[in-house]
Amino acid sequence: MKLIVTCLFSVIMVYSTIAQNVAISDDGTYTADNSAMLDVKSTSKGLLIPRLNSFEKDNIPLPAHGLLIYQTDGEEGFYYNNGTPSAPEWITFTDESNALWRKDPNKNVTYLSGNSDSIGIGTDSPSARLSTDGMIEAMSDGYKFPDGSVQATAVFPANFSGYESAADRRWVIAMCADEIPGSWEYQGFEECSKVIDLEWGIYVPYEPGGGGVTGNRVHKPITVIKNIDKATVRYIQELVEGQGINEIEFHFFWINPDTQQKQVYYVITIGDVKVIDFNHDVTHVGNEIFSHVDIISFAYEIIHWNWLPDGIEFQDNAIGP
Repeated sequence: MKLIVTCLFSVIMVYSTIAQNVAISDDGTYTADNSAMLDVKSTSKGLLIPRLNSFEKDNIPLPAHGLLIYQTDGEEGFYYNNGTPSAPEWITFTDESNALWRKDPNKNVTYLSGNSDSIGIGTDSPSARLSTDGMIEAMSDGYKFPDGSVQATAVFPANFSGYESAADRRWVIAMCADEIPGSWEYQGFEECSKVIDLEWGIYVPYEPGGGGVTGNRVHKPITVIKNIDKATVRYIQELVEGQGINEIEFHFFWINPDTQQKQVYYVITIGDVKVIDFNHDVTHVGNEIFSHVDIISFAYEIIHWNWLPDGIEFQDNAIGP
C-alpha cells in the first residue's frame, strides 16, 4: 500500500491545485495562470480531445453548449456544439458556410462566397460586390464580361479614335438623340449610344495657286461608328422614312482614372438632322470594340460648338451663305 502511494506522488505528470486553478505539466514547477481553470504545459506532448465518430457525436446525451470533440469519420476535424443541449448544432472549425473567401483545392481556385458581403479597395463603403477607389489595370488578357448589357466606365487603348488616352485621363464620347434612346445607360448619359469613332470637318473651296476662294464653306456630314444597340433600327427607319431628327448631341468627356469622376468638356449639337448613310460593319472578327458596329452619316442644318471650361460657343448654319 505504501508503494502505491509513493508511485502516485512520483508520477511524471504533476497536478497542483492553486486557488481553484489546475496546472498540468511535465516538470513539476509550473504554476497555473490565474485566468485559467485548467492550464496545460508541455514541450513534448499535446492535448488530446475525446475522439468520436459521427454516430457517437450525434448521440451524446444533452451535449453542453460549447462542448468540443474530434470527429474521426466523414468530414474529420474538431467540432463544437453551437446550439443548446436539447437542440445541438455541431459546427466544425473548418466550416466555410459563413466564410467570405473559400478555396477549392481540387480546382486550385480561391473565390468569393455567395454571401452578402462586399469588398472595398480604398473605400469602406463599397456600392457593389467589389468597389475600388482608383483604376483597375489588367496587365494582360484584358477584362471578360458575360453576354448581355454591361454598365461600366469605358477605358480603351489609345489607338482607338474617341478613346485616346493622355497621361492622366481617358477620353469618351456619348451620342444622345431626341426620341432615339440608345443602350449605353452610363451614369449621366442614360439611353445614349457609345461612340467609338467620330469624323467631321468643314472646308472652303478655293483655287490652288493663289486663285482664292471659289465658293461658300461646306459642312461635311458627321460620321460616327457606334456599337449596335436598341437605337440601330430607329436610325435605319429615319433614313428610310426621312422624317428627320430634331437634335443630336455629342458629349466629349474625360474620366480621371484615379477617382473615376467624369467631366464633360466639349459638346457638339446638330439640329434638323437627316440620316443620309447607314452601314453595318461586322468584319473585324476578334476585335471586341469594332466587331458589331453601325457606321452612320448625318447631314444637318444647324451646328453648335460649346467649349464648356471657358464658355466659348459658336453656331453656324450649314446651308447658309
